[in-house]
Amino acid sequence: ASLKVFALLATSATGALEEARVRIAGVLHRRFGEDVQVNTFHRGLLPYAWSDNHYTPQGSLEVGELYRSHDLLIYCTALEGANPTMPLEAMAAGTPVILYGTASGAEYAVDGENCLVADNRTVLRRAEKLLATPARREKLAAGGLATAKAHDWAVVGATYAKEVLGAWGG
Repeated sequence: ASLKVFALLATSATGALEEARVRIAGVLHRRFGEDVQVNTFHRGLLPYAWSDNHYTPQGSLEVGELYRSHDLLIYCTALEGANPTMPLEAMAAGTPVILYGTASGAEYAVDGENCLVADNRTVLRRAEKLLATPARREKLAAGGLATAKAHDWAVVGATYAKEVLGAWGG
């Protein structure tokens, strides 16, 4: 497949995860033919062994390689502790992101600049349009890289420390 999509779909049931992957793949296959592959991605949420379309990476280098090997991350979860850093990890790897059904990223997500923000009605339509427009993916990837640099742990930690100390008069 020349187009590869990661979809983080937080659910506690493996059947629901595969059903969602097949649904997303079906919509994208109608648009792009068999030229698109959809993989689901869970890290530390479920203790299951995954098929060829499911990944459980072990280390940060492997995570970066997986993001870079895909054209898009669709981050769909209402489970706020699922992994709120995943969109930033994808941005740091240069992978465009669609945020859907989550408050994660609210402090840095700018629709159309560094990611796309979608809802249940628009997520697949936005994914289709983005996959069909390489220049748009490149623009979002560049915006995402800039965002990830601005949210590096050293920068974020120093900012939070300054705010906390400032609030306490320090």
